[in-house]
Amino acid sequence: MYKNNAIFVYSASDLILHMSSPFASWMARLAIEKPNLVKGVEKDHDEMMGLLAEKGVTHEALFLEQLQDEYGSDNVAVIEENRATAGADTIKAMQAGYKVIFQAYLQRDNFAGFADFLVRREGSSELGDYYYEVWDTKLSKTTRPYFIVQLCCYSWMLEDIQGIIPDEAVVVLGDKKHDRYRIAAYYSYFQSLKQQFIQKQTDFVADLSTMPDPAMTPNHGAWASYAKELMEKSDSLALVAGIRKTQIKKLYEADITTLTELATSNAEYIKGIAPESFYKIKAQADIQRLSKNKEKPLFEVLKEDNGKGLTSLPKESPLDVFFDIEGHPLLDGGLEYLWGVSYHNKKATQGKAYAFKDWWAHTQQQEKRAFEGFIDWIYERFKQDPCMHVYHYASYEITAMRKLSTREQTRLDEVAEMLKHGVFIDLYKVVKNGLLIGEPKYSIKNVEHLYRGKRTTDVANGGESVVFYENWREQGGVENWSEKENGYQSWLDNPDQFDWQAWPELNDIRDYNIDDCESTLELAEWLRVQQQQSGISYTAPIEETKEKTDQQKENDKKRQALIQRQQDLIEQFERSESLQQDPKAETLVSLLHFYTREKKPQLWAYFDRLEKSDSELFDDDTVVQNIIITESIQEEKGVKFIGTYAKDQPIRTDKITSATVQNSDIKASKIKFSDLTEQQGEISFMLKPEAAEQLNETAVTDMATLLWTPLSFEISHGLKPLCQEKRKTIAVSLKN
Repeated sequence: MYKNNAIFVYSASDLILHMSSPFASWMARLAIEKPNLVKGVEKDHDEMMGLLAEKGVTHEALFLEQLQDEYGSDNVAVIEENRATAGADTIKAMQAGYKVIFQAYLQRDNFAGFADFLVRREGSSELGDYYYEVWDTKLSKTTRPYFIVQLCCYSWMLEDIQGIIPDEAVVVLGDKKHDRYRIAAYYSYFQSLKQQFIQKQTDFVADLSTMPDPAMTPNHGAWASYAKELMEKSDSLALVAGIRKTQIKKLYEADITTLTELATSNAEYIKGIAPESFYKIKAQADIQRLSKNKEKPLFEVLKEDNGKGLTSLPKESPLDVFFDIEGHPLLDGGLEYLWGVSYHNKKATQGKAYAFKDWWAHTQQQEKRAFEGFIDWIYERFKQDPCMHVYHYASYEITAMRKLSTREQTRLDEVAEMLKHGVFIDLYKVVKNGLLIGEPKYSIKNVEHLYRGKRTTDVANGGESVVFYENWREQGGVENWSEKENGYQSWLDNPDQFDWQAWPELNDIRDYNIDDCESTLELAEWLRVQQQQSGISYTAPIEETKEKTDQQKENDKKRQALIQRQQDLIEQFERSESLQQDPKAETLVSLLHFYTREKKPQLWAYFDRLEKSDSELFDDDTVVQNIIITESIQEEKGVKFIGTYAKDQPIRTDKITSATVQNSDIKASKIKFSDLTEQQGEISFMLKPEAAEQLNETAVTDMATLLWTPLSFEISHGLKPLCQEKRKTIAVSLKN
């Protein structure tokens, strides 16, 4: 957005900014109209975003080289980035019929901007027997909605020159995949969004009283620090940890507009918010209010945690491990380059306060080796003591393990066995479901305020570690690590005695990783103190085992024979240099595990749902919560159940066809949805006779929650831990 002789000129990026953040869009206009009103307000400088921008330019340049190689440099026009001449140069290039036009400058009405690429296609237009379509390069591995809005905007501007809107546009993703989209499918939305944006700009008043509420904006762009300052001054509802924008809107409608008003409200019910959810956000607001200006936040042990809070924290084992990964998301496929663990062993190599072990990788080959080394080390400890656990914070580590085991087809059995037996404990889930904390977020950096002091490492956060690591790579770090005597081979030979002082950048990242691992260890120990003081015991989930039928046993034998055949082929491939150099053989070997790779993410996502709290399930679009059963009809092949549900849930009604009733092994099929009222929907589903009888015998007869089930999997519910204890009474206390 800029001003040209009193006229504002907008870009596709301005439209996207309005789409994602009305607050940031308004601030961008204010900074041009009344710069004195934002004097002293500094826009955020995000090093990670700067790095992404650099990577984006590199990706764009590499694709330009690819097109020049494909069509010949003489057939690719490169437009100079000079607004005064770029428009005319672009039109000349289009009229000349170049195969590709790079950095084409497009203009229409009050919009203008540089499109990454225009690619020539055969077909009639005002240019002749050809026209152009827009191609845009993006670092992302998947297309995001705003990419398509940008393509629609450029295609609309392109129409002003060639007389037609191209049928399609293309996103060139970070993995070089080309995603092609029909413009007509998204054009109405783009036109509506553009009209809204133009109206906002037409009605704009440069007065702070007309500023959009930052609480209602999902992100704040370059103005995030300023937005946070405004929300803190206004005691915004958005400061309440875990609150949703839809809940804020409902609270506004009930004249509750601040955190303090929510915390002290006498209301027992807010229209549009489930009573349980209202109680939870009210309690969260209250503990944050009471924690203001305290050196340490208050916390409260939750009375009811549904087996997912402190009741899910196992007893300690001498072989317990506390785990954290440092990853680099900007390389193709990502790279998990540091696997670190802290543990109790005074005789082992020490980190800062505890024993520390790490596995490093700077290429995908090294990554596979590091992953295998980590899994083997953990698995050996698990075999020594089945009651040991690996503690981590949030889901990143488990996601990385699943990804690598599937992609590399290695250590699948070990990972599956440890996941099945509940070896990995996510302390984020324990904290989120077991405590209320007087903090605006439940990140480990916030939770640390309860049990440790301020960090002193040079690397401050995960985003900063990515920047540190990328800078090291750009300066030839990987080559040096691979070639120098005191590099990779030296580390492999004796990792425990490796001299990290020779690698200061990696040493800084290592120190940060040690800090994260030791913080996870200290958090687990602190949580056990709260568990003990509150009279809580670990309650292990119990799996109901069923005798397999003869057919299932026969299928198992066939499955094992197939797996062995696949493994034999892979080993044959790995033994033969000629096969490894044959592209066809390489492709065929990769296809051996295609279906396994494709199916596992669905299965893992299903099991993740089993671990979610009710509030987390509310945001899962493959879950239907709180179905009230209104009718059951006996049919030839089973029983049809009909019920109602609240439509404020984000449900993928087009996706859910089969499901499982929560906390049971009852399978529902032939699920159908219909509308009853604006607020209420109707759902019907079929159960087999024995499942219907089981449903009638349970406490969920009148209300049920359905979790989407991938049909191609045989699902066994719950985990089968090797250590089990009985539950004790949960006490609740408010503590400093």
